Amino acid sequence: MKFLKYFLVAALLTLVGFVPQSKAQLSLCFHPSYSTYVTQVFPNVTYQTSGVYSIQQVAHIIGNAGVNGSCTNMTSGIHTPSVSNVLGSYGGTQTGPGVCSFCQTDWTSITSGLFNVSTIYSSNVLFSMRCSIAGAFWSFVSNLQWEIAYTFAFNTGAIRNSYVDAAGRTHFVYAITSYCTTIDPDYKPATLDTLGIYPYATVKYAHTIDVCTRYVGTHTWICATYIPGVTSPALTTTGTLPVQNPSPYCTYNP
Repeated sequence: MKFLKYFLVAALLTLVGFVPQSKAQLSLCFHPSYSTYVTQVFPNVTYQTSGVYSIQQVAHIIGNAGVNGSCTNMTSGIHTPSVSNVLGSYGGTQTGPGVCSFCQTDWTSITSGLFNVSTIYSSNVLFSMRCSIAGAFWSFVSNLQWEIAYTFAFNTGAIRNSYVDAAGRTHFVYAITSYCTTIDPDYKPATLDTLGIYPYATVKYAHTIDVCTRYVGTHTWICATYIPGVTSPALTTTGTLPVQNPSPYCTYNP
């Protein structure tokens, strides 16, 4: 997911040999242009009957600030990124490598932890940039809710696509739909990627999982783009309904 927002945090500069600059003057010395990205990903896509998954939160910042030509005393400064990367009860503040005042910052922070399916967690990320001369001059905060959403789905039998992978194996992409009829699940898988060795008759049902996020105070979940093997990491090769863990059959957190 992509989140872009910028604002300046001015700091008072007083250096021996230079005329002290006001906060307003200091804010004019930089031209911050940073993009930030926060995503939650599965490092391992295997379906877990325990309902506990390892999740990584990847916080990425890229961009540069530059220095106004009238602020020549700032050109020797080193610009260093830091991020408070907190995922649920995991994480903390990490600092990236410093670069010259005109150089590009391109840095990623990763926080990992174990999380339960169908539980709402918080994602709090604070990006900041600091100049070795002026102090902090830019920051951006991202506060989200997220969950590992589980949906038990059944195969409609309609083939949407087929292809041959790099290993020469044939895949069929079936249309699937939620098994849940009394609720509107947070995650709504649309297709299931199976190897050609699994005919429709043996792939009746599927466990599907995905990471979904939403802004705090809203009710609409946004789930990651479907990736074969990620949202459907395991198949149920039986015509009868298996015992599901977790229960109920679909995650529903309005």
